[in-house]
Amino acid sequence: MTSDTMRVGVPPWSTTNSICWAGRRRVAAGNFTPEDEGEVPRLGSMSLEWAHVIVHTAHPVELGQWWADALSWAVVWQSEDEYSIRPAPDQRPGLTFVTMRDAKVTKNRLHLDFYPDSQTAEVDRLLAMGAQRADVGQGSQSWVVLADPERNEFCILESRSPIGTQSAEGTP
Repeated sequence: MTSDTMRVGVPPWSTTNSICWAGRRRVAAGNFTPEDEGEVPRLGSMSLEWAHVIVHTAHPVELGQWWADALSWAVVWQSEDEYSIRPAPDQRPGLTFVTMRDAKVTKNRLHLDFYPDSQTAEVDRLLAMGAQRADVGQGSQSWVVLADPERNEFCILESRSPIGTQSAEGTP
């Protein structure tokens, strides 16, 4: 095996020849191919840097400012049709809000999850800022699904500190 190839399903540090869980799933589903056990090309180091998550919106400045306030992030670029924020001006990734006139029709295919210090306090703060509880069919869970003013869903996960370990009351 050359340095630019790897055995599928075997972590680079492993000396075993076992198939990974995903490989086993393909076997169980009847989708196993000889390539699953063979050598495949492997990229060296990643040459890409994640810059932004793009959010399409009818009102990029207003929604971008809402998120900047909600996250306490810095505004790094602003025009009539684009609004970019980051955790700090020199820190990536960020969120960029761009104009799209089409109305949102269904649940987002991508959403953001956040760990708060206190789930209850954070949910209350975001609701006071204009977020709304959202039901995307999640049932009773440990996280709370909210939507921003344009109904883009995001989740407030369980608190990561022992101080705020309770779930927000009325979790959808």
